[in-house]
Amino acid sequence: MRDRRVFLDTNILLDIFDIDRPGHDDAIRLVESSSEKDGFGMISAISSFKDVYYVLTRLYRDEPCARRVVAGLMDIVTPVDMLGAYGPEAIQGGEPDFEDGLIRTCAEHEGGSVIITRDAKAFAASRIPSMTASEFLALRKTR
Repeated sequence: MRDRRVFLDTNILLDIFDIDRPGHDDAIRLVESSSEKDGFGMISAISSFKDVYYVLTRLYRDEPCARRVVAGLMDIVTPVDMLGAYGPEAIQGGEPDFEDGLIRTCAEHEGGSVIITRDAKAFAASRIPSMTASEFLALRKTR
């Protein structure tokens, strides 16, 4: 599993910052253990960064802090474009909701080799595998 682009779903980005979310510890371990020098570059849709910004701003009522946090996140996880051209393919995809279709389509078109998510069922029809952060970390240990 060398030179892989690990695509992080929005829920994983949110897990990183909220210690009360069930996936927090695994998301932190994923970020700490993944680096481009190890062959794992992390990417996520720019819309997911917008969602993290929105949640942090509402949660903490501190817009400058939310802005700094998201800017720091962009140093660790590379944002990729979510193009309007992905919309028709996403809406036809059959995912549980349109956002899941957009995330799947973005991951496929932007070179993701695996989607890390807490909602793997949402991406069952994807051309690339999806798994939880815990499953991904376990898989890395076996290789």
